[in-house]
Amino acid sequence: LLDCGVKEEKLKPFMHWVDVNVYKPAPRNHKGVNVLFVGRPIPIKGKYIVEEVERKLFYLKGLTFRYIENCPHKDLIQHYQWADILVVPSQYSEGFPRVVFEGAACGCMVIASNKGALSELVDNFGVTNLWDWGQGIAMFYSQPKTVKAYQRKSRLYATKFFTPKNAETILNEY
Repeated sequence: LLDCGVKEEKLKPFMHWVDVNVYKPAPRNHKGVNVLFVGRPIPIKGKYIVEEVERKLFYLKGLTFRYIENCPHKDLIQHYQWADILVVPSQYSEGFPRVVFEGAACGCMVIASNKGALSELVDNFGVTNLWDWGQGIAMFYSQPKTVKAYQRKSRLYATKFFTPKNAETILNEY
């Protein structure tokens, strides 16, 4: 764009990608299933849905929930790497939330609501539109091989579609 005459101060990074060399999986050597929610604690983000699931599934040994709010961005990677499943239960029309790109790049299975662009974004590598979040999480808890398969699929999808190569599409159009 600079070669086309666009002034440098007018350029801003396009944030629909992540550095997959930084956002990458780490060994998950724990037993059970770790579920992660990252977001603001407001009703439209759906945190209350995950909290209700945690209350309902208290009896499942090794099913652990973590809620991340107001975390420095550089510290998020360790939370994604801890998680087996990233949940995005948004109750409004989300655009393309970074949490999905980052979690997928770190190899999280992603379960999201079907609001806004989430279905379009997640359907190729994760799960959307659970009719019952509690039953869905309990089912995945009982199927660790399925969770692992989704984790691999998330990472592969992220390395193919969530990298700075996305900028090439924009550049090729000009």
